[in-house]
Amino acid sequence: MHRMRGRMIVALLIALAGIVLLKLYLGSHLFSLKQARIIGELSPERREQIAEKIKLYKGRNLISLDLAELARDMRESFPWIKNLSMTKRLPDVLEIELLTWEPVAVIDIGKQYCVDSSGSRVSPCTATDAEGLPRIYGLDHDGPGMKLRCEQVRFALDLIKRVQDAGVQPLSAAFSGDSIVRVELRCGSTLEFAVENALDSIDWLVGEWGSGEEGLCRYGWVYVVKPGKMIVKERYRCRGRS
Repeated sequence: MHRMRGRMIVALLIALAGIVLLKLYLGSHLFSLKQARIIGELSPERREQIAEKIKLYKGRNLISLDLAELARDMRESFPWIKNLSMTKRLPDVLEIELLTWEPVAVIDIGKQYCVDSSGSRVSPCTATDAEGLPRIYGLDHDGPGMKLRCEQVRFALDLIKRVQDAGVQPLSAAFSGDSIVRVELRCGSTLEFAVENALDSIDWLVGEWGSGEEGLCRYGWVYVVKPGKMIVKERYRCRGRS
């Protein structure tokens, strides 16, 4: 009886000692998060954004740090994160490996949203992300929910890509209903197409006039009704020439 009671007391003391040691272990500054090692191809601005976010977690115990919670926080803060993995490197380093997606155009429907080349990834744009990207206007969307027609987004991206492949840079692609799409070029010219044959019309126009600014920028405004039929409204003149 006395022996059993002695064993119970010893077990209780060991358990209490374990709890005390665990608290000391988790509360030890030795395991406080001090450094984040960021791995991945990131712009200096994005790398700085990640570093600023991690500063909010510095000083926390690395062992007890909830990586799932941190991952949710980062994904909500940085919608350009495509894949994210984190590893604790004791005693005080958090390793963060990132894969990002890059926007190729900006959808403007009252608010600005960046979209990737597949048209499947759409997220709010920062001014830096949107800088220099072609804009897409006139897309159908479902009111406050901002639900876009995927096929229309992909068509707009195909149109922009087709123009870029022809050697000129588009400023914007704007839809007028489902029938007309207008492409503004950086050279100052405007190309209009019937939506139903816009991609074929670009190929035909390049075949007729050639690629690059000498081809597609020779007139100020062109409406291609269909391949083989177009209307030229005004001759393009370079700035500074009479």
